Amino acid sequence: RVPRPAGERALRWTLKEGLTSLRGSRTCATLTQVGIRYFELELRDVATAYLTDAIKLDPKCAAAHDAVAKVWRGEGLHGQALGSAHRAIYFSPTSPAFWNTYGTVLQEVGRLEEAAAAYRRVTELDGSAAYAYSNLCYLGIMAGNTDAAASACLAALAIDPAFVPALNNLALLRAASGETASAFELFASAGGKAAAHYNIGMVRLTQRDFPAALSAFEAAYREDAAFDAAHEKARLVRRILKQRSEKLSADDRRR
Repeated sequence: RVPRPAGERALRWTLKEGLTSLRGSRTCATLTQVGIRYFELELRDVATAYLTDAIKLDPKCAAAHDAVAKVWRGEGLHGQALGSAHRAIYFSPTSPAFWNTYGTVLQEVGRLEEAAAAYRRVTELDGSAAYAYSNLCYLGIMAGNTDAAASACLAALAIDPAFVPALNNLALLRAASGETASAFELFASAGGKAAAHYNIGMVRLTQRDFPAALSAFEAAYREDAAFDAAHEKARLVRRILKQRSEKLSADDRRR
């Protein structure tokens, strides 16, 4: 059985509070609150039931539409997610959080320009939304627009210097441009040295620099002997290197 995250106890406590509020007042807000708590506990069917009740009670309940969009997005049902996210911003057009959800769904269905527009709308509504700038950074990386990506990541970090997604995104940019030392520092700031070595290894793996990738994965599990993913990736790279070596040897024998 996969262990629950350490914060499960806190989530269950807030769920209990939400259920208590719901018994006292069955409204869009209280039903949505309970639905969100169940979603956070990964009980999606139960979450959907409460959120559906919220929408039946108040079809204009933007928070419920937004929460339902996140449930559908988590299930990979992007068509339904897009419809719910659109209804959320229709009924609450000045909510930065709802525009961000809309952007994430657009991004997942490949409508990247519209996703970027949604994220920019978030920044217009809330200039302190580091998450939206970080999302714009990631879109820039996907589009190969490194200057725009870096600018957006730096904007996110100017708001919140410890914002992990922006640190990781900027590190990816630095690694791709050959600034390995800078990338390592950013990855380490986001998740520690073991994670930094691992992420550098993943970058090298995508670049098909297998010896460098292996060195990075080995460095990761030297930092943290229990880093199972690093051990697994190191084994994978060793197999690749062995196969390449055997192929070269066979080619030499045929000459």
